[in-house]
Amino acid sequence: GSVFGETYTRKFVHGILFDQQAGFTPAWNDTSAYSAFASAALTFPVYHRFGFTLGALDNFLNSPPPGFKKNSFQFTVGATYSFQ
Repeated sequence: GSVFGETYTRKFVHGILFDQQAGFTPAWNDTSAYSAFASAALTFPVYHRFGFTLGALDNFLNSPPPGFKKNSFQFTVGATYSFQ
């Protein structure tokens, strides 16, 4: 299999950081089977190297097993420490 993906990072004023990632995984032996994901996060600096992060993650599976949903979405909140 293969994974096609992208990553994007942008730093805004006051040290706010935006991170985005996305990926697509096709199945080469069955063209109707694939999965994809996307995530985005904003990190706000709080004190020196400590920050506060808000994020979202979305996963999609085209052909899930019976009883499972195709899509899942998660919202995340966290504390971060950055090494410089």
